[in-house]
Amino acid sequence: MARSLTASAEVFVRRDVHRVWDVVADAEKLDLWADGVRGTRWTSEARGVGATFENDHSCGGRTDRVTYAVVQHEPPHRRTVRATTGPYPFEGTMALEATGGGTCVRHTVTAGADGGCTALLFAMLAPVLRVVMRRRLRAELERLRAVLESR
Repeated sequence: MARSLTASAEVFVRRDVHRVWDVVADAEKLDLWADGVRGTRWTSEARGVGATFENDHSCGGRTDRVTYAVVQHEPPHRRTVRATTGPYPFEGTMALEATGGGTCVRHTVTAGADGGCTALLFAMLAPVLRVVMRRRLRAELERLRAVLESR
């Protein structure tokens, strides 16, 4: 991605890595914990690399239909998805590591600029936008932890 921002957050979940994987690798469970995401559904039979899914993503008062492709799938440790349509380039990686009676979950997102104005904003406000992205990721991971630890 030409002009992009990357941010990460992590959380410790008191659940087995396979149990965590079952939630983060199932696109249809994304609505349970991801901010602004609704109506997620698989659009392919595949569930590994090459699998596709879509959802409605709301941000900043705007809702867009976004389609994604799974570009990395290494059960139960790593999964990367990339937006193939939608308002801006996006790639997200969930990395899971079994540790200390649970799972460390790290979510890294790279969001790209959708045009000249956004690229200019990214260049001028990168430090602030990175903090905002990190907070949003952390909040999503806290919801993910709550979902997993309540089961």
